[in-house]
Amino acid sequence: MPLKSLSFSSVPRFILSDYVFNTEIPAIKNRRASGALVLPVVLERCSWQIIASSLQALPTNNRNVRPIRDWRPIHNGYDQARVEMEEAIAAHINKPPAKVDWSTR
Repeated sequence: MPLKSLSFSSVPRFILSDYVFNTEIPAIKNRRASGALVLPVVLERCSWQIIASSLQALPTNNRNVRPIRDWRPIHNGYDQARVEMEEAIAAHINKPPAKVDWSTR
């Protein structure tokens, strides 16, 4: 039985939609195959693993994906996602991230 034909009460309809399965998933696979870095950012609780289980989703807390909506204060989740994106991009291009002194801005 195809995954998208299953009914999951905790899975948003969008994730199981034809659009995701026919457009987004093939695009993710093509981009990764061409060497692109694909980083899913989880904004709220959902079954993101259905479409992106082979990817490292962000942000994480103690190596576990934690949706941004669950961070307190919420801007800490966005900041953690930003830091992890910087690190992943730097590792992908083999260049350390630039340091920014936010105290002077």
